[in-house]
Amino acid sequence: QRLYEMNREAGKFFHRQLFSPEGADGWNYITGRQLTEHTIRHFGIGYAVNDYHKLHYYMRNLGFSEDELVEGSLLVRNNNRVYDKFVNRVMFPILDLSGEVIAFGGRVMDKTEPKYLNTGDTPIFNKRKHLYGLPFIKKNRSRKAILCEGYMDVIALNMNGYDYAVASLGTALTRDQIKLLNRYSPEMYICYDGDKAGVAATHKAIELTRAEKIKPRVIALAGGKDPDEYMRELGAGAFADAMQASKWAIDYLLQEAAEQNPLTDDESKARYAFLASQIVGKNAFDSIETELYLRRISQQTGFSLESLYRNIGKAPNEISMSIASAQPVYQSGAVQRAPRDSQLYTERMMIRLM
Repeated sequence: QRLYEMNREAGKFFHRQLFSPEGADGWNYITGRQLTEHTIRHFGIGYAVNDYHKLHYYMRNLGFSEDELVEGSLLVRNNNRVYDKFVNRVMFPILDLSGEVIAFGGRVMDKTEPKYLNTGDTPIFNKRKHLYGLPFIKKNRSRKAILCEGYMDVIALNMNGYDYAVASLGTALTRDQIKLLNRYSPEMYICYDGDKAGVAATHKAIELTRAEKIKPRVIALAGGKDPDEYMRELGAGAFADAMQASKWAIDYLLQEAAEQNPLTDDESKARYAFLASQIVGKNAFDSIETELYLRRISQQTGFSLESLYRNIGKAPNEISMSIASAQPVYQSGAVQRAPRDSQLYTERMMIRLM
């Protein structure tokens, strides 16, 4: 209870500081990112001034001990010295599902590292088991969630009508977070940055959702931008178009493989066929989905469905052997079937799916 009280009071303090003359730097930064006063108040955004004892002395005057404040990760103790953990940062309060402030994320306004500094683990907070923005999803009845990287992405999406965005808290996404999110939003969209780190995070998110039997869609934003940058530069309509064009995770991975292996010759087709069949074998949820995708790959590359099935389950180090031994089947009956047979197969698949 003391930790809840402590964070509640600290949140009020940071929020007031943002609106004070001492918070001018924080205010200029936040409003420069096109946040309105309504949004600032809605998310309880605040500011930690450039003073290592501002919060320390304020909280001591409220009756909180240094030991309590260190345990709550608001103060840092180093060589018997105690000082504020958050200094000269824009502050984002992190709420639990009941709306209680349980932690903070602080963002620098320049190139200082680390860019984000979060509350450490406490008896009421573990960053691997919470998500920024989750209380707003709980209130939303759309049953949707957009999973993004940072606090500003969540806020920017919320400002533009997407009040079902969440972000992991300065750490890699975890399975616990996916389980928690799935309770309220089984329809998930992954929208990470388009840079190298963002693509790797997207792959990780796909793995975690697959482990929980969830089929997410991936929103790919052009130019390597994050949602905040994308909407500030191109507008909410452009993001709506990108969301409309989102792909199922397996289609996203297959498109990525095709871009890395353009189907220009037999060798590239064989390489794509191997990688694509591996993706299908790993990500398809059932035998029907597996066959649908493998048939598509067969039509794209000319390799038989049987050879693609055999590729499923092979280790990555077998790729060169598989490519060397794979033979196109453009002349075989495995690909050039009679139109009536193809139509009959399609009708049967439609009936099975229905």
